Amino acid sequence: MPDRTHLRISNLEAYFADKNLSFEDLQGVADELFMRYFSTEAYDRAMAGGGYACESFVSGIPWSRASEDGTEPFTGDKTLANSILRMRDSMLHYEFQSAVADGDIGHAMNVMAVSIHEFY
Repeated sequence: MPDRTHLRISNLEAYFADKNLSFEDLQGVADELFMRYFSTEAYDRAMAGGGYACESFVSGIPWSRASEDGTEPFTGDKTLANSILRMRDSMLHYEFQSAVADGDIGHAMNVMAVSIHEFY
């Protein structure tokens, strides 16, 4: 079974069965995961690469290619960065759909206000 990167364990069920976590503890884990994988800051970290990205992401073997024009090669992870943006945008879309389905126009307008800054 693969190692779970954030909690550094291999069995999630056993981890949560052995722990008596409060809602605040779970909220803290959720907030940390959000900032690591769903935020614009996470996108910036993935694009920056190097030591800045290694603080947040597990890295594999870097792909290197000789630069044709002699400039410094790109060290970020564009696929990870685009995946982070996709997850962020999908969550905004889901929140907007839920607000519309519930008839909560105020919430829908708040999500639209955030979306305007994210997409334009």
